[in-house]
Amino acid sequence: MFKKIKRFFGKVINVLTPAKTTMTAIAAPLLAFILLFNFLFNFLELSGTPSWGWVLVILLFYFGLTFLIAMLMVLAVRILERIPKKFLRVLFFGFALVFMFSEVSKSFGWLFFAMIFMFPALILGGIYKWKKGELFPLRGLKRIFSFLLFLLSAISFMILIYFFFDPGKPAEDQKNVRMTGRLPDSLLLPDPSANGNYEVGYLTYGSGTDRNRDEFAKGVAFKTPSVNASLMLKSWKGIGGKLRNAFFGFDETELPLNARVWYPKNADSASPLILMVHGNHMAQDFSDTGYAYLGRMFASRGYIAASVDENFINSSITDVDFLGGGLKEENGVRGWLLLKHLESWRKFAKDKTNPFYNKVDLGNIGLIGHSRGGEAVGHAAYFDRLKYFPDNARQTFDFNFNIKAVMAIAPVDGQYMPSAVLVPLTDVNYFVLQGAQDMDLISYAGIAMYKRIKYTPDFDGFKAGLYINLANHGQFNTSWGRKDGSGAGIHKFNLRQLMPPADQEKIAKVYIGAFMDLNIKNQKEYEPLFMDYRVGRQWLPNLIYLNQYEPSLKTMIADFENDLVLETANDNGGKVAVKGLTMWKERLLKTEWNASLSNA
Repeated sequence: MFKKIKRFFGKVINVLTPAKTTMTAIAAPLLAFILLFNFLFNFLELSGTPSWGWVLVILLFYFGLTFLIAMLMVLAVRILERIPKKFLRVLFFGFALVFMFSEVSKSFGWLFFAMIFMFPALILGGIYKWKKGELFPLRGLKRIFSFLLFLLSAISFMILIYFFFDPGKPAEDQKNVRMTGRLPDSLLLPDPSANGNYEVGYLTYGSGTDRNRDEFAKGVAFKTPSVNASLMLKSWKGIGGKLRNAFFGFDETELPLNARVWYPKNADSASPLILMVHGNHMAQDFSDTGYAYLGRMFASRGYIAASVDENFINSSITDVDFLGGGLKEENGVRGWLLLKHLESWRKFAKDKTNPFYNKVDLGNIGLIGHSRGGEAVGHAAYFDRLKYFPDNARQTFDFNFNIKAVMAIAPVDGQYMPSAVLVPLTDVNYFVLQGAQDMDLISYAGIAMYKRIKYTPDFDGFKAGLYINLANHGQFNTSWGRKDGSGAGIHKFNLRQLMPPADQEKIAKVYIGAFMDLNIKNQKEYEPLFMDYRVGRQWLPNLIYLNQYEPSLKTMIADFENDLVLETANDNGGKVAVKGLTMWKERLLKTEWNASLSNA
């Protein structure tokens, strides 16, 4: 009996085991194939008291299943014993490359491994056997099995390649019910995204010693000193930290204050100041260049706009994941760096040798942040009123700037929590933009910050949000574009449904321009735009938008946030009653970073 079983498995192993000459021959081209793909895309319980009969059945089932798994493992080992060492090296190298060091495995898993290793190996093996005359004519079980594997692998490989590179299909037409029926009157105001009458000037400032970028080395108009973030940034260490030092030429004790600036050349008075900051992206694919379209608009309209370079605290090719990875919880430093830039601007305005001497209105400051930068502007607004860094009082603060507007583009929330608390802003004019097709920030995280902002009785302002259909994460930054991520993982998304980049930039310019004009230049007539986008439909692409708006002087009757008792409203004696519901409950919503959003 056992001899028959042994002979059977011997036949199975004989059929399943490829020829050594075939595997040896295809090892080199297969290795080249694996390296090519990875270079392109990664570099691309029981309860109660059950009867003893059931216990026996369950035990037998699990023992049997375990035995079967053990036999299959023995079979796999027997097959592996017959595989040449050269081929095994390529096999395990490819496996490690895809599943240990590749972000793409998180998105496609075994499908990607099949596409770059298993199917190509079988196809190359089939071609080799064909050329050697070991495939045709199709006689014998082994040749038939080899041919079927070759054919199925070729078909499967082509199908996977098609779906992998298919960009998707255009978005289906959707009826915008809010644009039917009687519409509100359009605002009879100038387009807040239109260029103004000022001639636009441009320059850069920074360390003057940047080893990777000429504009922050020899190309600076004037130099700025470095700043020491070592008391706040604790993850710049280990091998990854040393590699980061080697690439950038400095460590956390000497972070540069680099920025590119657009300004009105012919301004006859001091200009309001706006700082813009990018989020996390590959550090070597510099992100600060992507807001030039906003910088030029602002400068032509009488603002000084600076796009701040914080690429050196972004994810980097120097991050060694299995040795600890890159920087963590660095967003507090992102916000602090903005305030250090503002300190520099305070000095620029007082320095007679600086081109911005007496030309900066530090009484009117706006902050704009994108992605992690969107959270960072909230940290900056919070730190601005503190005397110490919440996680280390040895780091003292003395800022106290007049920040009039805080604007976040698709921000994260909770990546860094000072003293393990989500930032609680008070008396801030806040606006957030979020795309419905964001493939990076899949939660509307900015609305969590929106919900946390509180107002005192004497503050006159508002908070608002805009949720935009067909907008992604990256097209708000021209250097990021349509792909909200790097590597092959982006291919799981439908990219063809996105709006054109120019439309997304237009929406950003309209709303960001209006928000700054309203809060910095006191042009209150733009406020209805933040209550209902339809009053500005003449300026906006014809898309679906959802507005959120809450003025500081509003009295909330019920927002489901006060307690766990369903019948109570807010602290005003009100009661809540319902009728006809199949379920009535309140639940805390969570964002992608597991931050509390709100009750619903």
